[in-house]
Amino acid sequence: DPAYFLQNVAELFGADDLTVVNMEGVLTEGGERADKEFAFRGKPEYSKILSSASVEAASMANNHSKDYGEESYNDTIEALEGDNVQTFGYDRIAYMDVKGVKVALVGACALPDNPAEDYTKEMTDNIAQAKAEGAQLVVVYANWGIEKDYVPQESDMRLGRAAIDAGADVVVGSHPHVVQGWEVYKGRYIVYSLGNFCYGGNSNPKDKDCLIFQETFTVTGTEVAPATENDVKFIACSVSSSSKRNNYQPTLAEDEDAERILAKVQESTDKIAEMAANLGSE
Repeated sequence: DPAYFLQNVAELFGADDLTVVNMEGVLTEGGERADKEFAFRGKPEYSKILSSASVEAASMANNHSKDYGEESYNDTIEALEGDNVQTFGYDRIAYMDVKGVKVALVGACALPDNPAEDYTKEMTDNIAQAKAEGAQLVVVYANWGIEKDYVPQESDMRLGRAAIDAGADVVVGSHPHVVQGWEVYKGRYIVYSLGNFCYGGNSNPKDKDCLIFQETFTVTGTEVAPATENDVKFIACSVSSSSKRNNYQPTLAEDEDAERILAKVQESTDKIAEMAANLGSE
């Protein structure tokens, strides 16, 4: 049952205007496994896991989107878009109409095997193109950071700020497998890592904490109002509804558990603020 996996968050996703995820893995029956330690592959029909839970878009700009070669990347796009899940990333911008607002989705992969100037230029060029094509709101999803680090690198912070400087209205990241904090730069949120979510790569990860980030935007013509703390929600979650194992059902955290996760995010946020001072914070 594809609805099994996201059943504990499907109502939340269904109530918002646009749900975006990072798709780390491929959906294909073919392809040749990449020479790497971890390669993730599922059947094309697994796209229904997303579509059945009101996930409308998925970034493909990450280090697992070609785990079984270029063919697997293309097969995944075909599978997801065949189930009405829009895909984007690298040189592909997705445009979506949300309540009459033209939203552009840009995906960037900023990992050590890519030169910083290359992925920064691709991302900022995409943002400029989106603006030129009439996007009123630009969302950037970034795959960045060091695995299991609770604080971003300075290079991630520079990339996030470059996105905002180029015209992005929010930047959200993942890859480290753990949660990280956030900052507000020029009235725009940069959220560094949401952690894992519906994660099949480990049957019992030591750190099961993760986040859903929600933001409400006020758009007037081509102007997007600066974000306030009342516009955002950081929703604490676990990758599993069981504390003893991973049952692949991300679940909203409650009470003390939610407070603990949000306190961890705040601790990271405080360290980001210290780092930001060295970058010239605004």
